[in-house]
Amino acid sequence: MGDWGKQREQMGKGAGNNFNALDFSKVDGKHEFYKLVEGGQKFNIIPFPIGKKHPLVAKGALEKGDLFYSLPLYVHKDVGAGRKSIACPNKNYGKPCPICELAEEMNKTARTKEEKDAVPYARLRLFYNIVDCDNPDKGLQIFETNAKDFEKPLKAAQDDADKEAAKKGKEVRFFADIEKGLTVKIIGAEDYFNGKKFIKASSVTLVAREDDISEFEDDAIGFDRLIEEMSYDDIAALMNGADTEEEEESPARKKVARDEDDDEPPARKKVVKEDDDDEAPPAKKVVKEEEDVPKCPVKNGVFGKSNGDFDSCDDCTLWKKCVKAQ
Repeated sequence: MGDWGKQREQMGKGAGNNFNALDFSKVDGKHEFYKLVEGGQKFNIIPFPIGKKHPLVAKGALEKGDLFYSLPLYVHKDVGAGRKSIACPNKNYGKPCPICELAEEMNKTARTKEEKDAVPYARLRLFYNIVDCDNPDKGLQIFETNAKDFEKPLKAAQDDADKEAAKKGKEVRFFADIEKGLTVKIIGAEDYFNGKKFIKASSVTLVAREDDISEFEDDAIGFDRLIEEMSYDDIAALMNGADTEEEEESPARKKVARDEDDDEPPARKKVVKEDDDDEAPPAKKVVKEEEDVPKCPVKNGVFGKSNGDFDSCDDCTLWKKCVKAQ
């Protein structure tokens, strides 16, 4: 238990199983990825102590050792021939990112709608430790989603819970408090995109917690410790078609996986906005030949830019091409 004021301030701002921007091999034991189902479902979110690599620590919003309930991570997905997910150095840590620099170059020269729609921006994904109320025996599960579909509705639900408690003169509770928190209730609804069915969260509310979740506290995954950082040069090499297998075997590959006691990341060269889906300001210039791109099948969707903005993005048949256009 504790003062969750700083954590509340970060709500709504926020970061598939094949998400290789995080190295899940570092996690002891096996953890399933939680998938929404149709109808009502409830789960509890388990916070974890965050370290230096957590983006909110790097940006000064929180401190190392604070408890937080999620990892908000900006990523570029399907980069290069190996379709890797890359933790964006710029949006997460204020370091130069060749993909973001390409986005700026494309944005400056784009003239047609198709060209503007193809500008590659990093997209926010969020990771939570959750315990399914209907299946607690499964233990901790990993819930990955985006800000639009879950984090923002979760913030709205917390605001509603705060107002209701104050109105009734009851104690105001924060959902992620281990001892006095609230349970997340979601109504999953069937939807379709490109003829393919998926389940979306049609509503997110907070209800009284009935379960003791303290037994899961020590097992919560510190997602920030799993972040796979790559050097500027290696990201650029992937963008230019470097072979994934050769790259991983090459001693020149500079993936960084710092432990908690390692030094802080280098000082940021640019101030990165925390708003969802803002384009990441680059520090250098990289020129890359633009390719013809298809149109986003979602109304008002932007190909190469709206990744993760819609409920059906992860199931879209153009998803890989959309992100690879970055």
